[in-house]
Amino acid sequence: MSFVVDSHCHIFNADDVPVEGMMRARKIPGFVSVLIDRLLQGLAPGYGVAPSSPVSADDRAHALVNRLLASDDEIKRLFRDAQPHIRLHDGIDYITWAKVITGSRRRITQTMLDQFGEVDIFIPLMVDMELWLNDPIKTSIPQQIVEIEKLIRAFPGCIHPFAPFCPRRAVRNAGTAGDPLIFVKDAIENRGFIGVK
Repeated sequence: MSFVVDSHCHIFNADDVPVEGMMRARKIPGFVSVLIDRLLQGLAPGYGVAPSSPVSADDRAHALVNRLLASDDEIKRLFRDAQPHIRLHDGIDYITWAKVITGSRRRITQTMLDQFGEVDIFIPLMVDMELWLNDPIKTSIPQQIVEIEKLIRAFPGCIHPFAPFCPRRAVRNAGTAGDPLIFVKDAIENRGFIGVK
């Protein structure tokens, strides 16, 4: 018997990552980075928001994103004006990314399972880029671990995540309640995580 394993995937939403910092790192101008950050983090379901059903709770946010991003010509013009060297297809990739990352973590996970039905085991890798990109995240790493634990339980046998470890956070917070080693230990010993990224 054989299994197909996806050893590198992500199921975070816009509240879990430093969107503005990611945009700045890709040379998107500051005002556009801030706009994208506020839009995506404002629409993504936050910590502790439980969907009333597996995929329907964030339909209103998705409908709004789809309306905002419906005018491809306008979006393409925005990307061309903001950063001339971004190729057109890169702009389209950002649109797709924006539509996905504003969903609930459960919706993102369900979409991943639906699109890659041949995969038996998914290993989502959490990321902690807050200090590297100098942009605070909306949902803390301990809160994200709790959210991912819910997905382990919601999709038994499919989701086997890695917890994040940030060396900068470890140095800055060593010996305090914010020490990432505490988060990692809790994730692996108590919450069903199988490793560390």
